This record gives sequence, structure tokens and C-alpha cells, in this order.
Amino acid sequence: MVIGILIALQINNWNEWRKERKLEKEILTDIQLNLESNMSVLEGRISYFDRGQKAGEIILDLIEKRLPYHDSLGVHFSRATRGYGGADVISYVGYESLRNNGFNIIINKSLRDEILNLFETTYRSIISFDETFKLQNSYHKDVVGRLLYMDKPSSLKPFDFEELVGSPRYYSSVSDHHYNYQWMKAETIAGLEETKRVLELVKDELDE
Repeated sequence: MVIGILIALQINNWNEWRKERKLEKEILTDIQLNLESNMSVLEGRISYFDRGQKAGEIILDLIEKRLPYHDSLGVHFSRATRGYGGADVISYVGYESLRNNGFNIIINKSLRDEILNLFETTYRSIISFDETFKLQNSYHKDVVGRLLYMDKPSSLKPFDFEELVGSPRYYSSVSDHHYNYQWMKAETIAGLEETKRVLELVKDELDE
């Protein structure tokens, strides 16, 4: 009778283990999809910051050298002080499922730690930076709004070009954006590389 009970317990434990491994695989598959989606988000942000950084260089050069105005500057005026955002679409769906079911559902501790660090440190930092920049933008929008207006989609035109190039506040705004674009591009590139690395670890775990 005792042997029968022990066998029944072993069978029950085995069934529970199989259920947990099935759930682990489902969660890792969801996380894989998250990471693939997040790679696209981060790649888009890198392109966005790169365009803003280059536009800022053009506008700063224009002001410093007192170059003449021409219509093609409109898109650069827009991109140079467009602002920040977009990190709020980083996907956490699979990670939230992991949190809800308990982190220990992933047996591989090294992989578990890598996933935790990516979502809780790297992504949280990028989102936090974005939120900080959004708060700063209220000041910059006031400066830009006094000097430029939208003449067509994604293009700004100065009310008075001479006033714009002579405005220390506008120069400071463009300079701040230029620095922040450069910095955020570097942070996002680092986040993208980490995402790629963790994605490969997840794939390797699913292939085993």
C-alpha cells in the first residue's frame, strides 16, 4: 500500500513537472515574440534619433555660420527639435506572464537573470529617460512655437529667419536636443544589442 502511494506521488509529481515545462515553453515563446517586436521598436528609435541628430548639426551649423535660408531646411527645423518618445510601446506581454506565474518557472537561472535584467533594468531605464525628456519638452515647445510654424507636414518655417538665427534660447534648444539625441541613440543601440543577445539565449533554450 505504501509503495502504491509513493508511485502515485511520483506520477503526480511527474505530471506537474510536465505541466510546468509546457508552461515554461509557452512563456519563453511569448518572450521571444516580445523581443523580436522590441528589436523593431528599438531600431526605429535609433533611426529617429539619428535623423534628429543630423538635423541638429545642420541647424547649428546654419546658425553659427549665419548661412542663408532655403526651403529645404523645413524638414531639418522639424527634426532638430521634434522631441522624444516611443519607448512606451516596448512589449512586456510575455514578461508579465512570467511574473504572474513566478520567475522560477524558468529552470535555467542564468537565462532567468538575463531576462529579468533586460526588462527590469535596460527597458525601464529607456522608458524612464523618455518620460524625463517629455517633461523637458514643454519648455522647448514654447521656444520653438514662438519662432517657427508648420507650413506643411513634418516641416517648420521661421516667422522671421533673422530673429530665429539670433535667438540664444533657440540655439540652446537645438543644442540640447542634439546632445540628447546622440546620447539616447547610444543608449538605444546598447539596448538593441542586449535584446539580440537575450533573444538568442531564449531561442537556444527553446531548441533544447
